Amino acid sequence: VYKKIILLIVFLIAITCGLTYGFFSITYKGDEKVKVVAGIFQVEFKDSNTINLENATPMTDNEGMQTDEYEFSIENTGDIDARYNIGFEENNITGNTIDKKYIKYSIKEDNGEWSSPQLLSNGLMIRNERILNTGEKVNYKLKMWLIEEASNEVEGKTFSAKIIVSSVQN
Repeated sequence: VYKKIILLIVFLIAITCGLTYGFFSITYKGDEKVKVVAGIFQVEFKDSNTINLENATPMTDNEGMQTDEYEFSIENTGDIDARYNIGFEENNITGNTIDKKYIKYSIKEDNGEWSSPQLLSNGLMIRNERILNTGEKVNYKLKMWLIEEASNEVEGKTFSAKIIVSSVQN
């Protein structure tokens, strides 16, 4: 009997609290319009946006830094400053892909210095949280090569990837 009375009291208190909250809550509606503004990137690639290491031979970092460069630019054509990341998206078309632990890259931004050679196995994201101001454009150059220590297992294999520029929320 006492259990039923206690449950009834708890039930009544819960209902009273819910009704009291609803009674004393006020919701206001505004007449102002909300405007959402987004930045817009324009990405331009010289030649194509696919990088292919096919029939590549292993080389030292010094030799790799002498290879042809891959060029692309990013322009903020929107009306707000924008954040972005640059990375790779692998195209594993053949299933006969070179392991990323055998691939190095170096990247250069505008007239800056080339980055120290990095192994691609450290991650496919090569630039994080960059900011591009309204109306500005940044040019990138990229070099990729097989490391000198690559074994015979890379023969006949390829690496193919696209450069991906992704927007980051402010």
